[in-house]
Amino acid sequence: MEQRYLDYFSKNIKHLCITQNVKQESLATLSKVTKSYLSKIESLTICPNVEVLLRIYKALHHELIINVNKLNKMDDDLERFHHDMVFCNKKEAKKTFEKLVAEKEKYLYSPELIKYCLFMYQCINMMGDEKGLLKDLDNYLDKLSKMIPFNNRELQVLYDCKGVYEEDRMSFKKAELYYRDAISQGNFPNVTSMVYYHQSKTLYYLNQTIDSFLANNKALEMFAEENNIIRNYYSQSHSAILYLRLKNYEKAKEIEYSLLSVSGLEQYKDKTLRNLSWCLINNSEYKTAIRILLANNGIKRFTPTSYFYVAWSYYCLNDYQKALKVNSKT
Repeated sequence: MEQRYLDYFSKNIKHLCITQNVKQESLATLSKVTKSYLSKIESLTICPNVEVLLRIYKALHHELIINVNKLNKMDDDLERFHHDMVFCNKKEAKKTFEKLVAEKEKYLYSPELIKYCLFMYQCINMMGDEKGLLKDLDNYLDKLSKMIPFNNRELQVLYDCKGVYEEDRMSFKKAELYYRDAISQGNFPNVTSMVYYHQSKTLYYLNQTIDSFLANNKALEMFAEENNIIRNYYSQSHSAILYLRLKNYEKAKEIEYSLLSVSGLEQYKDKTLRNLSWCLINNSEYKTAIRILLANNGIKRFTPTSYFYVAWSYYCLNDYQKALKVNSKT
């Protein structure tokens, strides 16, 4: 077990004694150590061996996981969970999330607790907080980061998660500061690319278009290296939005047209057609936008946004009757 975890689990004994109302004398007796030795462990005056910690935690009704094979399996599960999130394999990620919620106790009393909390935080940020866990997890990670030194990769994930948390609450300046802190931690596969993508979106909302382009280009480069087709798609779509802001409609259209022919993105065809139609509308190509949206091989599932684009296009063509008819469907 790494020294940082030995220190954390030693310091945590006092907290568990308070929450369980266990006297130090009783715990010392149950765990077969002297009271003075227990005090020295809690104050980090001495470093206990793992066997002693196991006895203490067993007396406090918690099992410390130290078995190497178990820890390797837990680590593999967490890394696969993270991979599924980053590569947008939402079905598998959600299934693993439910499993990890049920196994919370096991992870929190193991050297995998930091990674567990970070990836759970990341998943909730990405997929929504149906169970109402986010605020408690945010507070827990704040406390944890003060008790255990995080390595650079862990800090990068933490700052990225906090950036997304602030961005979702429209605190874009706070979010951008977190992304800067995240980037300063170094480059890590399937982590740093996400930070640059999130930073690019925040910079867009802060009207820092050129900086947003630069961050997004970094994300695109990394997603390509990681062969992350879906994240690359999102980054390409963001590039089109940035070109729209600069009124470079031809470049925006070019990106969206190119995305229609990328293998592996069939499930995103509707979204791409909607994005393309918006590029066309911005370029006053209303008839083409309508044709693309209403074509037999076009959008399979209409959303309120799709209806609005069609209605707006008819309105701009002065065909108010059709515009009203379509708009009623929104």
